[in-house]
Amino acid sequence: MRAGLTICMIVALATNRSIAQVPIDPVWTRLVPSSSHVTRLALDHSTDRLHLAFQPGPADPHTYIRAFNTDGSDVPPPYTVLTLGTFLPVTITTGYPFYRDEPLRLLAQSDTLYFIDHYVGQLDDVSWYRSARITLDSATTFSMHTGGGPQVDVHHDQFGDITVSPTVIRNFSNHHWLMGRAIVPTTDRIAADEMRIYCGRVPNIIALDRSSMTLLSPLVVPSSGSSTRTLLMLTNDVINYASVNSNLTMDIGAVDTAGTVIWSSIVTLPQTTTLTGIVGDALGNVWISGSQSVSPQTGILYRFNAMGAQTGNYTFGRTIDDIVCSGDTVFLSGWDAVDPTMVYLAAFATDMTTAIGSYGQGQLRIYPNPASTELRVDGLSPGTSRLTV
Repeated sequence: MRAGLTICMIVALATNRSIAQVPIDPVWTRLVPSSSHVTRLALDHSTDRLHLAFQPGPADPHTYIRAFNTDGSDVPPPYTVLTLGTFLPVTITTGYPFYRDEPLRLLAQSDTLYFIDHYVGQLDDVSWYRSARITLDSATTFSMHTGGGPQVDVHHDQFGDITVSPTVIRNFSNHHWLMGRAIVPTTDRIAADEMRIYCGRVPNIIALDRSSMTLLSPLVVPSSGSSTRTLLMLTNDVINYASVNSNLTMDIGAVDTAGTVIWSSIVTLPQTTTLTGIVGDALGNVWISGSQSVSPQTGILYRFNAMGAQTGNYTFGRTIDDIVCSGDTVFLSGWDAVDPTMVYLAAFATDMTTAIGSYGQGQLRIYPNPASTELRVDGLSPGTSRLTV
């Protein structure tokens, strides 16, 4: 913490941790005018900037991508707001105007955005999808794949680009050449490294050779139902997965790239839930986000540690469309159910344990860190704790 802030605590802590559902209390929130109720969020770790994609209005042919710093402040021009122009495929000859239906996916790396957007004909309801990348310095857009079929994911790393339709994966080189394509089982979100692409749905996580685009033996993981959506994340040869099932259960777990299941867990969902994100934080925790179909719609957020123990169960009075993480802070975006003309971007501080003994680190949360004019502490026991600043 910065000089001038000294924290002393005497705290009585319970032995057993509770994972009862608690409301999210954001460190900060930004509201942005929009009536589309759909957002996508990306974090560029090289610049520490957040990028929020949204549509100002349901018939507006533009998607806006607005940049924020991780403290919630605006990024100065020219990166403040990027407007994606109307895109009309030359193969569509009806002459009907198109509008963007919603942004579907957004990633950010080294001042380059990778995104999927969806267009719908205003008169004939013809759909068109595009996976593309845009370089922020030059505002140059390159379309990697366009077509009338749905596209669900896009991936970029130092080895090239990958675009994903529900049953087709295309692999591109760094020089934008199509290296190969493969027909795969239904896929919602992929994970990839230099050698392999991982796709499919629980219980069978499909491994695909990235060079030859041939299917390999699947990684079989435990399943408690029929998956309707599976999200994957790959970190250090470990694949974390989250899968929502038709019987209102969620399978969450980790399997290594050799197929050994490290841990698995089942969460019973109170109602129909749309699975929206999976990320890892600097402490090795896995975060899973979603939105529940209630009125008003409610966001949910779960946290599991690296050993598979559930350590967080949170609810939010807004939808959660997307989630990213920097350090041990989670950033969320979605529709502000309180004001239907707004979408939001919010920061949620996870456990911050500076100057707290190890016995209390699972119970206390201190934010922001570093602090200058305000400090918040959660987890103190009333009547038995003392906070001195």
